[in-house]
Amino acid sequence: MNMAPYYYEYNNFITNLLEDYVEDLQKDFPAIFKLGEYTVTLPVLYSIHLKAFFEEWSKIYEKWYKIKPIEEITAHFRMLLDIYYKTYLPIIEKVDRKAIKEYELYSELKSYRKQVMIYIYNTRQLEYIASFIKKLNCPVILMADFSITLDANEYNKVTCLNIADITETALFNSFIKTCFPLVLSLFNKFDLLIRLLQPSVIIVVDGSHLQEQILGMVGKQYAVPTVGVQQKWPLLLPYCFKNIPYDYFFTWGKHFITFWKSFNSHTQFLIGGYLKNVGLEKEKTKITFFFQSPAVVQGADYYNRFIQFIRKCAETFPTQQFWVREHPEHILSSEVRDQLTAYKNITLLVDYSLSEIFAETILLVASSSSCLMEGLAYNCIPFVLNFSCASHYYPDMEKEGFGMVAENENKGVEKMSRFIKDKVFRATFQQKYFREKSGFFQSFSDLTFNMERFIQKLIYR
Repeated sequence: MNMAPYYYEYNNFITNLLEDYVEDLQKDFPAIFKLGEYTVTLPVLYSIHLKAFFEEWSKIYEKWYKIKPIEEITAHFRMLLDIYYKTYLPIIEKVDRKAIKEYELYSELKSYRKQVMIYIYNTRQLEYIASFIKKLNCPVILMADFSITLDANEYNKVTCLNIADITETALFNSFIKTCFPLVLSLFNKFDLLIRLLQPSVIIVVDGSHLQEQILGMVGKQYAVPTVGVQQKWPLLLPYCFKNIPYDYFFTWGKHFITFWKSFNSHTQFLIGGYLKNVGLEKEKTKITFFFQSPAVVQGADYYNRFIQFIRKCAETFPTQQFWVREHPEHILSSEVRDQLTAYKNITLLVDYSLSEIFAETILLVASSSSCLMEGLAYNCIPFVLNFSCASHYYPDMEKEGFGMVAENENKGVEKMSRFIKDKVFRATFQQKYFREKSGFFQSFSDLTFNMERFIQKLIYR
């Protein structure tokens, strides 16, 4: 069986199924997604959509999608959803907010009110936005669900706040509590923090995680300007990049705005530039493979094919040095590590930053990684392994003339062979991209429209 289109078909199937199912639930039980003054439909859809790719559901669809009518498959999945969710009806709701001065946190946080609030989901986001925080030059409350330590001299206007242990239950819905406890917890936590801190502006990095989106929704409820900052680029636009709850969103360059805007009509998109300092290139000789999260378009079959392709390249081109970069949240098994490091021309990267990897990489190989696009900022040529014929990485690198696309392993080896051996062929990609680069990546320091000044205007609006 050709597994290639399956992952995209499953994504489309589950998206349509969940939207219809949630709409039906709301018709039958109008209060089901109410949490005080909030309607939490989108965070619920986000949560179920993510669940659908990490549970056994995808295996059921894989087994049936070519042999059973779509109506029968849909009925089975709706039955599974009913088992998951209709079991926990009816719904009990309550709202029990205390005055802010009654909270223990009030005395601790009151001196940080009216500041810029920045939420950090992980350390990679902190690394990306650190230079901008310094440029902002105003009091900032930097929140994360882990401890952050910054140099007090460099970041003398920044207060770090670990919010992992902050809990609150003022907003309650028995259905949400049982089925989506993280959604309930996040709305309560951010509702309390915004009431206590009354931030002048809220900034999130990336903006696709559930935590960031709920913070954006709560900010809107309290009329606090909300700002998203691009950190990555998705192959697909699932729930986490549609209908984003931010007033403004800063992109790397103008070419990203048109595509994103078509799915987010209520957000104003602006060019913010690429926030990292690209720095000087080293000698670019490495071909680097980027692993991704094994979800959505990378099931087990897809993942295994990627591993075998790396091994095939190492065997076919023994004098070429290959780097392999694991996904930081999905580390390779010891068995796969041993398979890859058995080749003398493969190096498994440990403790390398993206900037360090990009600086020495000439060809960047992945299937749908955001790094395919981000690497262009460092003049890396993207090579998309599009084992699925159902969708192309957007933009189509090969059609645009500054990258390569291969639909199978044989084509991949053939194109890589030409790339390694033919200097003129390599140069054509670089020449084309250099003419287009400014449309994708504008240097943060070179922007005439300055993100820092825009934030300052929001503060003093």
